[in-house]
Amino acid sequence: MPPLKCGIGYYSSRLLNYFDSKDKITVLTSPEFGLESDKYTIKHVKSWKVRHLVNTIQLIKSTKPDVISLQYPAMGYGRQIGINILPYLIRKMPISLTLHEYHSSPLLGRMRNLITALPVQKIIVSNPYDFQALPRFLQKKTLVIPIGSNIERVPANRTTFDDIVRDAGFNERKPIGVFFGFAFKSKGLDLLLSAVEKADSQLLILSELSEDNPFQKSILDRVSTLRQKGVKVYSAGHLSDKKVSEAMRGCTYFVLPQRMPITAKSGTAIAASIHGVPVVSTGGDKKSLNLPYKHNENALLLNPMNLQTLSNTLKDISSDPELIERLASGARGLAEYFDWDSIAREHQALWRLLKDGK
Repeated sequence: MPPLKCGIGYYSSRLLNYFDSKDKITVLTSPEFGLESDKYTIKHVKSWKVRHLVNTIQLIKSTKPDVISLQYPAMGYGRQIGINILPYLIRKMPISLTLHEYHSSPLLGRMRNLITALPVQKIIVSNPYDFQALPRFLQKKTLVIPIGSNIERVPANRTTFDDIVRDAGFNERKPIGVFFGFAFKSKGLDLLLSAVEKADSQLLILSELSEDNPFQKSILDRVSTLRQKGVKVYSAGHLSDKKVSEAMRGCTYFVLPQRMPITAKSGTAIAASIHGVPVVSTGGDKKSLNLPYKHNENALLLNPMNLQTLSNTLKDISSDPELIERLASGARGLAEYFDWDSIAREHQALWRLLKDGK
């Protein structure tokens, strides 16, 4: 497992914390990521390079595992092919492979996924998009198990939200949208700022924006310019998970105008959902692939996603309290779907079957 400052790393760490304390778990990871725990054993591989596979296999065998769970892909493997070859060398052991990125991967990325998946007994994906994109012969051994939120829902604390509203100069009687997570260009933050200006709506940005990152600097500069023009947009910078949860609970909706259709693998959308905050994002041509997000029930899914559709939607939200209440009610119903305890039980059930040779 490669624990990282990314969705896959956070997911892996969170999932481990929901297993029973009686479970004997050993994590093989890279030492540079500094994973620590008193709940499970941690062993470090020298690297994921091919020349160190013998050492990695020795570490695996020393734990005498009932089941091996591989998390793939992640940058923590350094794009070394050792992790792709490893399943072939330990294929006599029961292996489950969690593919975190498939349908959105480029051709070379998909090929690496497929090479890694061929010898394993079971595959896990988190969403229908990844499942339907897999070749049919791999679908036969694939299960869809959701991921949970990386942001834990904490008790309400109005102080955090009220402080932000005051600093931002927002009108708390009007809907407040929120964007949070990693501010990559593909997330559509630049489009969102244009839509907020056109719709005359309010937006809170909970993201770590760096002056050293050209795109993020352009966002910071634009936020400053918009605020000078009186547009209600505010960047609160990086906050602790606890404060993000507290701030989220006061927001009206979460907006993610990314290029790709929303799926159940978006950690930020999941976090919004467990807080009862409806998602505004991109819809796919086939609605079933967006599940569990349903347009006009627990989310607003725009297809196409562009300045006109997004700004119109933000205007609709601002003028229709009944729409927001209906969507928020639907969003609250998603908490069970993304429940970590349930997700851990599904993994345990699968691993018991693998252990028993089924």
